[in-house]
Amino acid sequence: MNGISFRPFRSDELAAHAAWFDDAEVARRVDFPGTDWFAYVTDPASPAHLVVATHGASDTPLAVFAI
Repeated sequence: MNGISFRPFRSDELAAHAAWFDDAEVARRVDFPGTDWFAYVTDPASPAHLVVATHGASDTPLAVFAI
């Protein structure tokens, strides 16, 4: 697959997601969410979910969305 696809956020991706906030421009515009928020959006019983947009067969994350 060469297009963009979406999948659930995996808990093993938290460190890589946190690293995005090492970028000064990202950190200036968005605060890194706390552990309570991540627990909420990764709980299967929660109405909120984290979704990862990926590109191609490599499953490379492009963005993380909270819905």
